[in-house]
Amino acid sequence: MPGELRDLESVVKEMVYLRKKLGINQKALARRAGVSQSLVAKIESSWARPKKGKKIQPSYEVVRRLYNTLLSEYYRHASGRTVRDVMSKRIVYVNANDSVKRAIALMKKNDFSQLPVKEEGSYVGSIVSNDLLDVDYKTRVSEVMGPCFTIVPDSMPIENARELMKTARRKALLVQDSETGRIVGIVTPHDVM
Repeated sequence: MPGELRDLESVVKEMVYLRKKLGINQKALARRAGVSQSLVAKIESSWARPKKGKKIQPSYEVVRRLYNTLLSEYYRHASGRTVRDVMSKRIVYVNANDSVKRAIALMKKNDFSQLPVKEEGSYVGSIVSNDLLDVDYKTRVSEVMGPCFTIVPDSMPIENARELMKTARRKALLVQDSETGRIVGIVTPHDVM
């Protein structure tokens, strides 16, 4: 979710709150997130109910997987259809080092007005047809690209995606698998109409 970067203690407290609200025990959360139940217990006792002594320092990846698993469950309970239901699994993208000419050709070929930009396997920006109106065809995409499309969990309800698109400068959303963290699809305004 877009917003401020929060400290680990507040994230873990929110995870405990969500887990209890959803009626999920530590063992079930651990199984769904692909971690051990003892690790979930240690994280919760170290950070959500802090005591004197040394706190364990979980990796970002573990906290992300636990948090996204809970968000996925929360969204699944809150709404019927999610972005996973309407996303396009085929993501047409342009590389940051490609020329603007290539980006325009991809847009025309696929009848798209915008594309995500990739560099070394990661999404690093986006390009919209309006960005290319007065640009030399030989210019590199990296020189004219805008910010990356917003990345959302695959469990996000369609209603939330619509609201996010209303305020976002770039209207497409990249969809992230809540369990693996991989980008698995893209959603455009047309998909959520």
